[in-house]
Amino acid sequence: MGSASPATLMDETLRLRIAGASPASMTAVAADANTGFPGGWKMLAGSMSFSTDQAGFDPLVVDTGRCLVPRQSAAPATAHPIYGAWEAVDGP
Repeated sequence: MGSASPATLMDETLRLRIAGASPASMTAVAADANTGFPGGWKMLAGSMSFSTDQAGFDPLVVDTGRCLVPRQSAAPATAHPIYGAWEAVDGP
């Protein structure tokens, strides 16, 4: 069971930080075929960020009122191979 990790991910620390409000909160938002919204997680208060200790990757930040959704377009070159599959967009 399991699979080998790519060498680029060895000895890496990923961080998920939820901060900025007491308490920070988020809610699931369903997909909407009429608007094309893919569904995701909306930050109601505070912010959420994903980052790495490896150089060359931009953090992913989801501020209050925005949603974390599966990426709908090609990832930029600076996207991380794990959390780069997601993006922050304006939410419904």
